[in-house]
Amino acid sequence: MCLKNICKQSADNGFTLVELLVICLLFSLLAALGFYIFRHFARDETAMARQQNLQSVAGDLMRHLRKDLRSATATNVATQSILIKIVRLNQEEIPEEIQVSYVFKNSHASRISPNSNGVYNFADFLQKNEKLRVIIQKNDKTYGLSLQIGVADDNGKDILKIKEQFSIANQQFLKK
Repeated sequence: MCLKNICKQSADNGFTLVELLVICLLFSLLAALGFYIFRHFARDETAMARQQNLQSVAGDLMRHLRKDLRSATATNVATQSILIKIVRLNQEEIPEEIQVSYVFKNSHASRISPNSNGVYNFADFLQKNEKLRVIIQKNDKTYGLSLQIGVADDNGKDILKIKEQFSIANQQFLKK
């Protein structure tokens, strides 16, 4: 009599194996869903950080180019380079003419001048299937310059596209 009651009581107080398996399955599904959502947001955050870094490098390049073009006296534009003649005051406050070159090669842009050189490195933020595109166009009538910097993947999807028009007053385009 006592033994039957004890067995019945312990069976009523515990969980069956099926109930435990169902709970394990539910926890596994919730964990998998949580991991998927976390991975998705982490991937989006990484892509946003990469795009912000690319925009920062492109912005620095555009800012320096804009500054050099403001004081330009002559400009020569080629498919992957820009040569700018600038008159600046030297340390003795005497005007001197210097040449500044912007060269776009592979996934780098370089600013070369007698005083300082700078490298704008896009490669650190590009993935294997992405390419840097630089399009330089000049307008002889308005003495304007258009620079487009873009990053696209193998499928042609734009990751970054920045285009800026520069007006170049009081100067001429150099002839080759």
